[in-house]
Amino acid sequence: MAGKAKKALKAIIFPVLYRLYNFHMRSERIVKIDELKLSVTNKVFHPGFFFSSGFLKEELAQLDLANKTLLVIGSGSGILSIYAASKAARVTAIDIAEAAVETTRKNATLNEVDLEVVRTDLWENLASKAFDYIVVNPPYYPDAPQREEQFAWFCGPNFEYFSRFYQGLKDFMHQNTLVLIILSEDCQLDQIKEIAERFEFEMAPYSTRKNFREENYIFEIKPLLK
Repeated sequence: MAGKAKKALKAIIFPVLYRLYNFHMRSERIVKIDELKLSVTNKVFHPGFFFSSGFLKEELAQLDLANKTLLVIGSGSGILSIYAASKAARVTAIDIAEAAVETTRKNATLNEVDLEVVRTDLWENLASKAFDYIVVNPPYYPDAPQREEQFAWFCGPNFEYFSRFYQGLKDFMHQNTLVLIILSEDCQLDQIKEIAERFEFEMAPYSTRKNFREENYIFEIKPLLK
């Protein structure tokens, strides 16, 4: 019953919060997240309002990033890419949305870091090479995006995003690649795990974080042992 009550409360509150957020973000804003200064519009996730980026950033802070290659899938505001580049990682950031690519490039300049930014639908325009780290902040609601900014939310009616992600992942991994993906209690975890297994991957629990709105999970993606 508690779970049903929580979902019902979210259904009431979130549309109101979403309208308030869009009103607040009707013009470009400069925000400071720890040591980073970021330009944000309503075309990308605001890292101060959405918790997934901050959670992933904290996990990145525990890793040895210096001179390591890192791929960020779903760059958004660029917070993860820019943080990793500031710690001397060699970063490639990708996103399907032009606004996210432009924002990441702008914020990289604002924070005086060098990184590669590629506009691509997952692996489509990305040259095949193995990375030391891959970090994924995916869409996970099963619906078809109608506008560019909705690619950050919707993964296709049949979770097509995850099928394409897992289908191409091995081409970008070496034996010791650490792949981290963040998901929420709001998504259909069993469905996403089933797709991973179909492509011979497992999603191992890595870290969990609960805030006032939801519980977020980071999983480590590993090839299934045969």
